[in-house]
Amino acid sequence: MILLRTICRTAPLLFLALLAAAPPALAQDADDPSRAVGWYRMHSGESLLVTPASDGGLMIFHFGEPPFADRLGRGERGTLVWSRGEGRPEREVRFPPGGGELQWREGAGEWRAAPAIDGPYEPVERSFRSGGVTLSGTIFLPSEPGPRPGVVFIHGSGTSTRDNGWYMRIADRLARSGIAVLLPDKRGSGKSGGEWELASFDDLARDAAAGVAALGAIDAVDRDRIGVLGVSQGGHVAPMVPRLAPELAFVVNLSGSAVPIEEQLELELTNTLRQEGWPRFMIPLVRPIAIRVVKRRMPAWWEMNGAVDPIGHWRELDVPALVVYGAEDERDNVPVRKSVERLRAADGGRKTIDLIVYPDSGHALYAPGSRKIREDFLASLVSWIRSRSRS
Repeated sequence: MILLRTICRTAPLLFLALLAAAPPALAQDADDPSRAVGWYRMHSGESLLVTPASDGGLMIFHFGEPPFADRLGRGERGTLVWSRGEGRPEREVRFPPGGGELQWREGAGEWRAAPAIDGPYEPVERSFRSGGVTLSGTIFLPSEPGPRPGVVFIHGSGTSTRDNGWYMRIADRLARSGIAVLLPDKRGSGKSGGEWELASFDDLARDAAAGVAALGAIDAVDRDRIGVLGVSQGGHVAPMVPRLAPELAFVVNLSGSAVPIEEQLELELTNTLRQEGWPRFMIPLVRPIAIRVVKRRMPAWWEMNGAVDPIGHWRELDVPALVVYGAEDERDNVPVRKSVERLRAADGGRKTIDLIVYPDSGHALYAPGSRKIREDFLASLVSWIRSRSRS
């Protein structure tokens, strides 16, 4: 949604890395990027992960401290270049035809080798169908024996792909903890077909249900222990999935409101105008104009989704659910207090919905004073999913 500052916009771009094309000498990597996918050990002891990217190329990740992701792309001489940013020198990269290592050098220096290693999980690219649309994403399969529980991500507003670093940080923790993950490109984004601008929340819920079926078709995954994890606006969609995927085991909503999106937009624009320095008395006068401008950009989308109230789906939910908010999001994207009140009323004492509100975090659930996702949140998320998906 235009102007909705979701995770896709507020998360630090720590993990964006794309391979647009490979040079002729490395044509085999362009033809089959999966050759290079996997884990590698650098000379410093760092473990690197090479994964499929949303453009059909590759990304390279490091999940240590500090985490990073760098580009792999074509250099001026037609070589494969590892661009590390922050004024650091580029590295030339090659993957020998025999495989087994990633080779790199800086400038005209000697080639160094990062041998392939066994990692905590394996990235596998997978395409699947949702009605007449072909969707694509990466599945992260834990190395320990299965069958394992699984999670399908549901994206936030706007265009969004598997390359999003905020998603990757959570997916990494889940996969390291023995939980299989499907991180797709949202419809109309990356390698996924369709158009998100013309998609209803029902369409996005069907996409998530198709992802659940795709993940459940893998032998290493227990199809009876798969849930969905909705991020921001994806949390609005998440409670709609159980009616489309009866086998669904659980639902997670991270920073997704429990009010209609039109109502959320009003809060967000109020906060935006306040943050931009508009006088308090002017905000009620300017806000309706801003709302009309926003809706005029995507009239069909707003007609389909603007007034959809998710609370009915929460009221009918018959699987365990976890909803997580940062209280400071009240000053930014989400009416947290009202969402919590509505969810508690919808639960009606059934104890189906578990609620966690971190008083000192915002929409992205960062630790106070940092740009890092809270460790206590990540630990609680893993623990909750494992406890709700026992065989």
